[in-house]
Amino acid sequence: MNIYYDRKELIRNGPPINQKAADIAGQIDLESVRRLFKSKVSGVGLASADVPFDSFDWRSNDLMYTYKEIGEVYIPKNLCLMNGKQKYFFVYIDDALEVVSWPWNGLMTGSREKILHKNLVVSEAEFKPLLESFQALVDFLGLRKSAKEKYSSVKGLRIKKSSLEALISKIFQKNCDDQTEMTQLLNEAATDPVAFFAQHSELMEELEIEEPSNDLFKLLLCALLKQKGRLVVLDWKLDPPDVADAVTRLSDQKIKLSPVKDSRQSSSDLLKSANVQLAQHKQALAHIQLDSDSYNLIMVPLCDWNDITQLAKDCKLKIVLGEEG
Repeated sequence: MNIYYDRKELIRNGPPINQKAADIAGQIDLESVRRLFKSKVSGVGLASADVPFDSFDWRSNDLMYTYKEIGEVYIPKNLCLMNGKQKYFFVYIDDALEVVSWPWNGLMTGSREKILHKNLVVSEAEFKPLLESFQALVDFLGLRKSAKEKYSSVKGLRIKKSSLEALISKIFQKNCDDQTEMTQLLNEAATDPVAFFAQHSELMEELEIEEPSNDLFKLLLCALLKQKGRLVVLDWKLDPPDVADAVTRLSDQKIKLSPVKDSRQSSSDLLKSANVQLAQHKQALAHIQLDSDSYNLIMVPLCDWNDITQLAKDCKLKIVLGEEG
């Protein structure tokens, strides 16, 4: 459900700051709202539940949008609560909430100010049925389940920190400025994935890692390497230009592969052909294996290959030559 704001800022922040509106919003379990936005559905009806508001619709992303009638508006993440007669919004901006009603009739007529005007909920009497209905939604979707319960099957890994740091160094083929920090993050992710995910929620969102898992350490490694330009993710069904582009992006020397003679080669054959050419530069394309339909390609020095495979084994990873992926 869309609701339009003048800018990316809660109305209750003023000026002046509306403390009553802030107190109302403070009664809403913010973690449940975050989990709601991460759910795989975007709306639900609770017709069988005896609650004041039994229809819910939510928007899990925000954006700026321009309408010819009123210009640019901000559309925030929000939860809309409806009952056929009334409609309220829990609006989420910068990890904070406010509760509003929006009297707009849906027509782009009148002034921008009139269309965007909203009423903050500041009365406990008005808010109580909304909170009751929201709690029913939370219970229905199981959003209150603790991370410990939900991810009880996720276990940590014991890896050799020294091996991890050495592996990262060999993948970068030089000392990385934040190598120590990166090693520490990865070690924490391996040791306790659930706690790490909770403590680094912003980083997880940035790297598009949706939930803690037994593979969190591996996913984080690949995501960080990709972020730093040392890993390229390619679909399992490769085309020659994909491989050539990956080689150029990953090699410090910006190596360019010779065109392949048969563009119908399998992905494995394309990677094997690439590695034949890369051997002249004493480099090789390798693949960090994950449970996915993609190649997670890195470039490594051929002279370090035996060390890399052993270090990967110490870190509970499997790294193979690209054509063996």
